Amino acid sequence: MKNLKVNEIISTMKKTTLLTACTCAMLTACSEKRPAVVENPVFDVWNMGTLQVRKIEMSDTATVLHIDAYFTPKQWIRIDSKTYIRESGKSDDSQKLIVTRAEGIGLDEEFNMPESGEHSFALYFPPLPPNVTKIDFIESDCEGCFKTWGIYLLPGAKLQTIPLPKNDNTKPLPEPFVTTKKTILRGQLLGYHKDMGLSVEVVANELFDPDNTPITLKVADDGSFEGELPINKPQIMLILAAGSELYTFVVPGEEQEIYVDLRKKSRRHARHRADKEPNDSEFIYTSGRFSPSDIKTIFADTKNDNDYTAFLKATANMSPQTYKQYVLDDMKRELEKIPDDISPTVKRFAEVIIRGEGFVRLVFYGSIQEAAYYWATESTAPKKAGYKAPKPSLEYYSFLKDLLTDDLVFTDYYKHFVKALINIDVFLLQGNPSVGERFAYFKEKITPLLGDGHTLLMDIAYATMYSERFEKTAEVLTDAEKQEITAAVSHKEVAELLITTSDQLQKILAQSTGTNGSIMHETPQASNEKLLGTILANYKGKVAVVDFWATWCGPCLQANKEIKPLKEELSGKDVVYIYLTGETSPLSLWRKMLPDIAGNHYRVSDAQWSYWSKTIPVSGVPTYLIYDKNGKQTYKQTGFPGAAKMKAEIEKNL
Repeated sequence: MKNLKVNEIISTMKKTTLLTACTCAMLTACSEKRPAVVENPVFDVWNMGTLQVRKIEMSDTATVLHIDAYFTPKQWIRIDSKTYIRESGKSDDSQKLIVTRAEGIGLDEEFNMPESGEHSFALYFPPLPPNVTKIDFIESDCEGCFKTWGIYLLPGAKLQTIPLPKNDNTKPLPEPFVTTKKTILRGQLLGYHKDMGLSVEVVANELFDPDNTPITLKVADDGSFEGELPINKPQIMLILAAGSELYTFVVPGEEQEIYVDLRKKSRRHARHRADKEPNDSEFIYTSGRFSPSDIKTIFADTKNDNDYTAFLKATANMSPQTYKQYVLDDMKRELEKIPDDISPTVKRFAEVIIRGEGFVRLVFYGSIQEAAYYWATESTAPKKAGYKAPKPSLEYYSFLKDLLTDDLVFTDYYKHFVKALINIDVFLLQGNPSVGERFAYFKEKITPLLGDGHTLLMDIAYATMYSERFEKTAEVLTDAEKQEITAAVSHKEVAELLITTSDQLQKILAQSTGTNGSIMHETPQASNEKLLGTILANYKGKVAVVDFWATWCGPCLQANKEIKPLKEELSGKDVVYIYLTGETSPLSLWRKMLPDIAGNHYRVSDAQWSYWSKTIPVSGVPTYLIYDKNGKQTYKQTGFPGAAKMKAEIEKNL
């Protein structure tokens, strides 16, 4: 079957919607009686499966939703007193039937889930008009609240879904290459409701970008999305859409299509649905060479990480040569497990992934041995215990000739092991050499192990030596360096890509401070003991909200989004926001993020952060401290408590 285009999907969806509407109209016209009780109701879609409606009771006096909650034990959930039901699709406030009472849970109260992670309760609403046959359940209109759209109240209701197309996984893999061409990604979240407020995030490993900042694509009201992606090599790419992690193989210059059927996904994860279908697990389609099941074959069934803990214990205290042979033997066994009844393209890619995994384990011998020592001795601090893995000799790296092939560029972690390779002791020129001197030494040492050729690898290694400083110092390329790089590499696309990355970083860094209320500060010269006090002294007379965070911390980034309206609401009040991060937040990425986070920003050393971790203590990120106008701490919380709680704690001190 040929790939469906977005307009064809939309057209099919409209026809399906019309059919469903006509069916409902016919049922109503035939005066089919709405039952007093609906067990395990069919529904269209939800935004999350935490709350699942098990039964609905309808009478002249009330509508009762019996709900089962499934959530992390000991973590809390909360049901807003503004929760309502309405006739499905109606947005008029006058149509809302607000909850009147609850049994088994308190409204507006934090309810801690039991050890089982399951709890049942009931919500009472006013009676539904007799002609309503489909409702929405909306736990208030906040962005992160629980919502279920299109709950059917008539018996025999059936969900209308669209068959998704099939992939052609017989198409050969492309030759490895690097490019600056853009890739078009377009797709559809089928069954999407505009109130979901979702976006699609794409995580691609760009060769010389140190940060891999996710690219966010806005989802339109009809569930469609589209955007250009700077994918610079064929690779497996991660897409985050509607709570699903999708992996797809992307080739620069080729269009990519993604479809996620949210209705099938919701039905598959519902515990009480009686209308489930065998193909509900097939709710994702990605165009190109590999289907989701192909990706599973490539990663889940053959990837050489089925029991990493067992691997660590098995290899603890191994000498470099013994360890190398163990990994090579293990990799051979994994290659033999690849099924014979799959397409040659899928098989080849599975082989690439397994070789890549083996390569990573061999290159990171030292750090893996430290981790293995931890598991073998159950030591919480292997370095303090005095263990130091022996350094492999040059001969250890004889595996490079067989494993380090150009098709490893297809892996998502290619740039990371190129970076690791150029920093291996036996290939690294000590002192403070220029990039040219460093690369010449690297090439001299590694060529006898690799053999001639490998120009793509060598060009990428050379460019990576320049790009390392993007992360370490946020220093961009000079005009002279751009000319030098262009003249030195065989693959001009590599030079072009590195220069483009540098120019983009330069533009971002020029805008990274002084905009949108974001101010980047130099860390004061003070002892670890006095550092926080020295920072806070600059804001005496104001309520100070201190946020310990990190660029790689998803909850931190989400909290920053949720607290943004609060900052606007308290604008003009005597309150300041202080953001503290450490060196685990890459410098260039930290500076990139500043314009989106209004406040006063400081980046401290590992030693300073470590001191705070032990003394405050900062046990995790995000951690929040609030100080009154006299500099007295009045609040501390690890984990974002919600914008409402933060507002209440701030206002106590204003």
